[in-house]
Amino acid sequence: MKNLVSVVAKSTNYNVYIDKNNFKDIIDLFDEYKLNKNVFAVIDKGVYKHHKEIITKTLGKLDRFEFLLFDSKEQNKNIESILKIYKVILKKKFTRDSTFIAIGGGIVGDLFGFVAATFMRGVNYIQVPTTVLSCVDSSVGGKTGFNFNDYKNIIGSIFQPAFVLIDTNFLTTLPQNQIVNGIGEIVKTSFLIGEEQLNKFANNFDKLITLNNKVTTEFIVECVKFKAGVVTTDEKETLGYRKILNLGHTFAHAIEKETNFKIPHGEAVIVGVVCSLYLSYELKLISDDFLINSLAILNNLYPYIKLYPFNVNKAYETMKQDKKNKGNIIRFVLIKDYGKTGVDIEAEKADVIFALNQGIEFFKKGKE
Repeated sequence: MKNLVSVVAKSTNYNVYIDKNNFKDIIDLFDEYKLNKNVFAVIDKGVYKHHKEIITKTLGKLDRFEFLLFDSKEQNKNIESILKIYKVILKKKFTRDSTFIAIGGGIVGDLFGFVAATFMRGVNYIQVPTTVLSCVDSSVGGKTGFNFNDYKNIIGSIFQPAFVLIDTNFLTTLPQNQIVNGIGEIVKTSFLIGEEQLNKFANNFDKLITLNNKVTTEFIVECVKFKAGVVTTDEKETLGYRKILNLGHTFAHAIEKETNFKIPHGEAVIVGVVCSLYLSYELKLISDDFLINSLAILNNLYPYIKLYPFNVNKAYETMKQDKKNKGNIIRFVLIKDYGKTGVDIEAEKADVIFALNQGIEFFKKGKE
């Protein structure tokens, strides 16, 4: 296949295959990986609607293919959905000698990945991400889980897939808000990679937002390579290095919860990155020029973000429950330079509230 990225994790090694119209190659990969061809899949309803023919025609060649359609809404990313999936799997008499496939965005991948990790103590599974967000982020690295009591991904496990197959043809039917959602993780990763990558993002924004396949594929490959390197170094976040991937996420998860998930994850990450820049500036980690230049790049995203009102003090309290914290102390991943971050940085409440308000104002300007 044209683009292949290897993930060399401590628990296992696997490949990420990235190309256009490569979903049909999944059958050959079953043979290559010696995977059982009794297959159960959870498929996003919207993906199935647009791509039913290629999915059923391809997977119908396996010894057995059963599936469940899933409504990928944040409020469905819960224990009730997981229990329903378990019941369907048992009813259809699948066992540990099966292969599970998650076909959809991050919600499907996280949920069904958790099912694969826990059903009969672990079943081989494949990630087939179908959104920009899941291609560049959630499908790689093995994090699985679900929301509980309105806390995002608070329960989960790290369980690596047998492989990840990214067919960019699945992206062609995405609505624009889903493209923006994925761009949130691309811009976050660009900050982590370095200045050259961030400039490339700025120079190619118009092609990214319209999903030019060549440009989109390049960014997916670069994001996956970066994340693969992080996972190789610190698979289970025991060393602290993997925490850099949480840039903007402490703010983002609080914003998601306090808006009742009306703002999707990727857009919340974009707002969270802006808040992180302001907090970095307030803590004197970055200069005036760095802040101004960075915000100028993020200004490309301003027209695409719709913020819903939320209480910043409640958002601050929500941050205290973030799973990355120790005790009640909020710990942030903040920017020190392009390609350089600090993790576990603490900040006074007043500085955090200031950063939140500045992030809100950045995306509200001229929209009242």
